Amino acid sequence: MAESSGGLSHPHFLQVAREVLEGKRELDDLTYREMLCSDCPFYHPGEEEDLECGCYLLLRELLRRGGLDLRRALEVLGHLHE
Repeated sequence: MAESSGGLSHPHFLQVAREVLEGKRELDDLTYREMLCSDCPFYHPGEEEDLECGCYLLLRELLRRGGLDLRRALEVLGHLHE
């Protein structure tokens, strides 16, 4: 089971989310995949990238429709430094 405290780490998500918020990257399909999939142990770049898991599809739609806010996600994870 995943840890529920500061031991939980999602370095790719945190880095890409910050870059999006800073205007350094656009939220396009490649950015969604890198941000949402790169920390997953089941994701292997270049292999079967046309397959998408349910979590990816759900999170991508929440981001696209405004149901998930990157700034708030970083705040909740304790990684928003302004």
